[in-house]
Amino acid sequence: MLWKTIEVQFQKKTSLVYDKAKLKNKWGWMRNRWSLWKALKRKETGLGWDHEKGTIT
Repeated sequence: MLWKTIEVQFQKKTSLVYDKAKLKNKWGWMRNRWSLWKALKRKETGLGWDHEKGTIT
């Protein structure tokens, strides 16, 4: 039922029709990318974050 609700709300907001499999695939991809981003932020990469500009420094 949850995925059906997500499908309906997604269609209302975007006018695009995606099925459960497509939505779950995108969710998994985005979750993976977010995890990688968090891992990069924790490591000593020599990079930093400029809070004023909202960019990597």
